[in-house]
Amino acid sequence: MFQCFGQSMRIPLAALDAEDEKFFRKALGMTGSVTLVLRYDAALAFSCTGQFAAKPNQSAIQAVTHDHHVHNLYYSRTLCLRQHRP
Repeated sequence: MFQCFGQSMRIPLAALDAEDEKFFRKALGMTGSVTLVLRYDAALAFSCTGQFAAKPNQSAIQAVTHDHHVHNLYYSRTLCLRQHRP
């Protein structure tokens, strides 16, 4: 069982080969740079997925590509944070 900020998720522990681990770390790094520079709203998802970095598994790849980062960032690309002056 994996917990991130009070939410628990079941994680199947399917091991990854070296190529998939490299892909996961590269995807996590790319989404991390976008999160830290441009999209602060995705910081929680980045933090939760970053906990897999030491020993990634199949669920970690799914989390970084579909569930949290890429899907979230792509489908909310037209949304923006604004500051209105009175």
